[in-house]
Amino acid sequence: MRAFLKKELKEILRTYRLWAVPVLFLFLGLMAPASTKFLPEILKPQLRAQGISITLPKMGAVAAYQAYFKNLTQIGLLAVILFSMSLISEEKAGGVLAQVVTKPISRPAIVLAKWLVHGGWFVVSLAVGAISCYFYTVGLFGKAPAGAFAAANLIFAVYILFIFSLTLAAGAVLRSQVAASVVSLAGFSALSLLSFFSRWSARYSPASLNDHAVNVVLGRAGPVDAIWPMLITAALGAALLAGGIFIFDRQEL
Repeated sequence: MRAFLKKELKEILRTYRLWAVPVLFLFLGLMAPASTKFLPEILKPQLRAQGISITLPKMGAVAAYQAYFKNLTQIGLLAVILFSMSLISEEKAGGVLAQVVTKPISRPAIVLAKWLVHGGWFVVSLAVGAISCYFYTVGLFGKAPAGAFAAANLIFAVYILFIFSLTLAAGAVLRSQVAASVVSLAGFSALSLLSFFSRWSARYSPASLNDHAVNVVLGRAGPVDAIWPMLITAALGAALLAGGIFIFDRQEL
């Protein structure tokens, strides 16, 4: 497995994932405080020109954090799916895995190596976005809570790893990266919609982690309140990954 870990690390270093993933999260981190600070000022003259008089609420650091997690949910998670959908299915189609499995490397080790390396890179990229968001928020608003924001990002990191596990499992089972992306997007959408129809899902499902993260930065809840949803999400992610490995281990390549 160590050899395959090195292979995956080299793949990140020589492909667009090395810069594209952290740059995207950096952009999301910087965009949130910038839009929170400057968008009201941009809208005021346009509204006045149309004869509309609206008193816009004063925005602060917490509003910037809310915008940040909204960006992560709307753009960041979709990017995780798009960056991950071809990790296994593309190597299947190209015959790379058929050659690799002839060596003393098990199929479960292949999937786990990809999860560790690329999942780790997603978490590092999230940290890049969080740090940029925090310092830019401090620069624009003068003061911003650090501890609650760090805890909220740890909560959201579990959600990112769940979506990554879902996509990786779909890629392990399906031969087409398009099919893998469709299944992953369908699963992501279903989880998001389910929280609107089920009180349990709204509180404990993977999709609830975004709300838990926002509640932590708003001061409505503490990180402890997210422990059960995080454990449930981690268990579901592990089950999806285990199921994908089980089917992948019995497929013909």
